[in-house]
Amino acid sequence: MLILLAMVPSILGRTAIPYFFKSYELEHSRPVIQAIQAYPEKDIPVYVIHNGMPAFRFYTQLHEPPFEIEAPFIRFGIWSDQLPQLAAEWREAGVKKIWIFDSHTFGEELERVTRDISLIGKTDTIIRASNSAGYLVEF
Repeated sequence: MLILLAMVPSILGRTAIPYFFKSYELEHSRPVIQAIQAYPEKDIPVYVIHNGMPAFRFYTQLHEPPFEIEAPFIRFGIWSDQLPQLAAEWREAGVKKIWIFDSHTFGEELERVTRDISLIGKTDTIIRASNSAGYLVEF
């Protein structure tokens, strides 16, 4: 009985309790990464927004066999608000197109990401899967 009484405050203090009552949304990043890999035009840099890092790293480093992305560079971002500054740097470096990979971004943050992407260039191609996307942006 004492153990149960001690467990009640720790259970109530957990942030995971809401997930018992609402569904957890998964992302399906694999088809997006496969499409980026299979895209006919190679040597396009890739920028991975922070929420997409775990999935991107899993499929390109840990998955057997790993998906090999032929890119001059793959950069892992922190937040999407870096995009305008990074786009200016990329333009100065002569980059004409870039893939932006995002995964597991929802609500207002997803709206901000798509708005920021539209501000840095023209979106040439969008590849979508459940809660994941790849945007090919032309500067």
